[in-house]
Amino acid sequence: MAKRLRELALEKPVYGYRRLWALLKREGFKVGLKRLYTLYRKLGLGLSSRKRRGYRKT
Repeated sequence: MAKRLRELALEKPVYGYRRLWALLKREGFKVGLKRLYTLYRKLGLGLSSRKRRGYRKT
């Protein structure tokens, strides 16, 4: 399952762990969300957060 998770994450880089969990579930993998999240982080697949733009007062 870890191999398939990595494949899906590389195939769809903007998907987070919840969407990947739904895809895996649809493919027939039986895994809990927490377990998948742990594996997702262990494989280093976490998305980097967007950089916030600074507020500029005129």
